[in-house]
Amino acid sequence: MASECCLNLAEKAFSEKQFEESATKFSLIIDNQNGHGEPNTDAYIKRCQCYYNLKQYEKALKDAEYFSDTDVDSLIGHLWKGKCYSKLTQYNEAYTSLRKGLELEPTNAEVADELRLLQDSIMAMYEADERKSENTYNAVDLCTQDPYPGDEELEELEREIMIKWKLDQHPNVKAGDCDLDKAADELTSAIEAKELGQLALALNHANMSASCSPGNKFIMEERADILFLLGEFKEGFRSCNIIPFEHRSASLWTTGGKILDALELPVIAETWLRMATQLAKDAKSEAPLIFQQVRVKRLYAPLADKTNATVTFSQYGRAVMSKESVTKGDVIMVDKPVVCAQTLDSQNIPACGHCASSLVRPGDIMGMAYQSNNQLKKMVQKYWPKTTIVSCRHCKKEIYCSVTCQEEAWERYHCLICPEINHSVKKLYKVCDELKNLRPGDSRVWKGWWNAAFSPFMLARIWASIACNARKLGEENGRIKPSLTDWTKAKAPFRRFIAYGAQSNADAVPKMFDLMVEIFKDLGDGLSYNITKREFDGRYYQATCNVQAFSDLRNPLKRFLENIKDKPNTRGIMQLLPHNPPEAEFAGLFALHACLNHSCVNNAEVFDGIVDNKPGVAVRAKRDVQEGEEVFITYINTNMLRSKRRAWLYRAYNFWCYCDRCNFEGEGSHECTQCKKTAEIRKPFPTCSKCKRAWYCSSKCQKVAWKKGHKKICSLSHSQTEYSSDSTVISGK
Repeated sequence: MASECCLNLAEKAFSEKQFEESATKFSLIIDNQNGHGEPNTDAYIKRCQCYYNLKQYEKALKDAEYFSDTDVDSLIGHLWKGKCYSKLTQYNEAYTSLRKGLELEPTNAEVADELRLLQDSIMAMYEADERKSENTYNAVDLCTQDPYPGDEELEELEREIMIKWKLDQHPNVKAGDCDLDKAADELTSAIEAKELGQLALALNHANMSASCSPGNKFIMEERADILFLLGEFKEGFRSCNIIPFEHRSASLWTTGGKILDALELPVIAETWLRMATQLAKDAKSEAPLIFQQVRVKRLYAPLADKTNATVTFSQYGRAVMSKESVTKGDVIMVDKPVVCAQTLDSQNIPACGHCASSLVRPGDIMGMAYQSNNQLKKMVQKYWPKTTIVSCRHCKKEIYCSVTCQEEAWERYHCLICPEINHSVKKLYKVCDELKNLRPGDSRVWKGWWNAAFSPFMLARIWASIACNARKLGEENGRIKPSLTDWTKAKAPFRRFIAYGAQSNADAVPKMFDLMVEIFKDLGDGLSYNITKREFDGRYYQATCNVQAFSDLRNPLKRFLENIKDKPNTRGIMQLLPHNPPEAEFAGLFALHACLNHSCVNNAEVFDGIVDNKPGVAVRAKRDVQEGEEVFITYINTNMLRSKRRAWLYRAYNFWCYCDRCNFEGEGSHECTQCKKTAEIRKPFPTCSKCKRAWYCSSKCQKVAWKKGHKKICSLSHSQTEYSSDSTVISGK
């Protein structure tokens, strides 16, 4: 009776918005019920609401969690968890809770409203982050200058070349009488001539200055710079190298590094630029940027050698530039995957697990109906491309298009993650089989196992590839176990892929993390790979930030249709083909493709391609691209509203987009896109009649915006992130 009275008082205080008093009363009810029968879960949710209104969100969250754990199918528990998480700025958790609530009641208006409020909160946070972070962003500051694995051996080779070229000898300067005044005058004349572009005259004055003051570091540095501009790199380096180590300035180290890069001695060039960076006290020093440009060129030039692309480095990071002018529709570059894995959604469709070649059969496309028609059956037998399916010799789980692919896969990674060799991998196959049947509402977050469209085998193959390579390097050097250097070298190919993530995914999918730890803790013969949370998160975000979907552009169905296109009596076959025939889709990491930056007005698009007679990707010009122009693709569907588009990019990739589309599209009718004036209530600004993506307070603002850049993007078509496969792009044949 007393409990009922207390409950009435608590409810009365709650209705009168006396939340502190109400919370106290509900606490008494909860305390009195502890250990005495079934708990009053309604008291927890009511106390949660009291705490929420008192802005005690952590206390409110604990009550909401208790209520939700007690009744997992209750909408109200998930709703209040979402509200509390949102106030605590734990937006991922808030979204997950609210999505669960919406799955229970898809038409619930309160949950839908809370999701919209959550989106507004996230947008406000991103806008605040933009104001704070964008002005200070510099990609150079985020890059290391640590030596790359194997640089010691390369440096030795470069030093041998330097000796062969006699770069260690004295510069070719005739010694004259010491005359410091004349040396100063000649040096001044050399600088003046250089500034006027009269380089030959400048060199003559520099030589005269050097002969009057042999070994003077200021004269030699100026002489080296003039020789660099003249393209006389060997003599230029001798002028740098003659200066004793302890007397070299940051600018001299920089000049020497630039000359060595021009001589195609990148490793020693990096050494000189590293010294320049250490000595430079000026934050605007060019040495760190030049260092990254040298490094990027030596790492990516071999990959881009047979393409129309080149990779460079700016303050915003790596960038792909067009070597020559290309017209709309031309292929700029092609790329093949460093590692790939079939997507969960398509894993039942036969394909080579190593190179992604489709192994689809007539029955996979048309069912068995065609076999009842002898004419169609004969046509399929005659014109369907012959494919070979080779299974793994041990597990039979993986299939390949050839013995070559089978052996390559085994050597590179599968020998460590074959379920018949590593029994822990059997669980991974089982989980992937179950993941493919997820219903859409699960949002791919499934019982702590996985939360991405790409397969967890992508991560397993990355780690297995690294471990196989480390073991191979150790064996080549006579070691039973790979050394730390071997491991570092083995990881080097994956250093090309950036990784950014705001939260730990190992915590989001703890069961998958534990399974990966189990799989790689004992790889046989004393080999193991320690999968820490940091390692798991790093590789996961490498995949999410860089993965590209692709498929076999010359799959058997397409080749079959090509074979019969001019044949009579094909109507029956065409009627049996589904509108969207099943296709094996893969997710891959592509080293060159990963350097492509985003723009919402992208000048290129990613297509399926063929590289060295195997599936890969091709980047094709969406419009004419000029020589030296940066090649941009899009990471997102650019049809999204500007604010959502930019927030999505910031959340996923940690950058703010300032392309023309983002600069000249607006946020809505409440604000003038040009002058940022706020509209009066119920008097929204009119929109651009063409694109409907900009709003102006006056015709003057509209005209100004049009001239400044809105005309460039007003009628431009948008791009999807989905790749196209309407035509074949082949390279390396």
